[in-house]
Amino acid sequence: MKPISLCSILFGAVLALGVEGNTVPVCAQNENAFRNSASKNRGMRMSASTKSRGSISQRQAVKRKTGPRNDYTWSGDPSVRVSRIKIDISSQRIWAYDSGGNVVGKSPVSTGKAGHDTPTGTFKVMNKSANHRSNLYGSIVASGGRVIDGDASSWQRKPAGSYFVGAPMPYFMRMTSGGVGMHSGYVTGRPASHGCIRLPHSFAAKLFAATRTGTPVTVVN
Repeated sequence: MKPISLCSILFGAVLALGVEGNTVPVCAQNENAFRNSASKNRGMRMSASTKSRGSISQRQAVKRKTGPRNDYTWSGDPSVRVSRIKIDISSQRIWAYDSGGNVVGKSPVSTGKAGHDTPTGTFKVMNKSANHRSNLYGSIVASGGRVIDGDASSWQRKPAGSYFVGAPMPYFMRMTSGGVGMHSGYVTGRPASHGCIRLPHSFAAKLFAATRTGTPVTVVN
């Protein structure tokens, strides 16, 4: 049974005595005020909770927007041969063309970030290496295999007993003698590399298979 408050008893007594007007015991007024306040607080908490969920959704949307980009297309059959490649730094896109001038593949890329700009001009695929590793950038690893520095350069000073391990660059196709090329990597659709052109992994594999050494590559901005 729900307990009866003293205020309720007093309010009942007032009604029994036939008091005129809208007289309500002070305790009843306070109780009503408390109920109204509690209801208001519950509404505020629900509103804050809704806003919090909205903020989480917004954060998730931003994360999806800035996460890896793999929305490439490839229409060429397995026997297609790429005759030329175009890379646009401003739009962070790449196009591969067959001998008839048809686009057989296109994809978002990540080119060189500020200070490591991807060079513009006309190049050729100098050589190809499916399991290439960088000889310039990678990690410094301790003798036990623990990574000391995951964003290291091969020429930086290394602690005693540690060694340099080049970053993996699968499906690498070299374009310059300085080491710039196209390869599989983390793609966000924004400049992010040390100068190379990063490609979505599956797209890089298809482009690697369809491109021969000597294929011209044009980089514009």
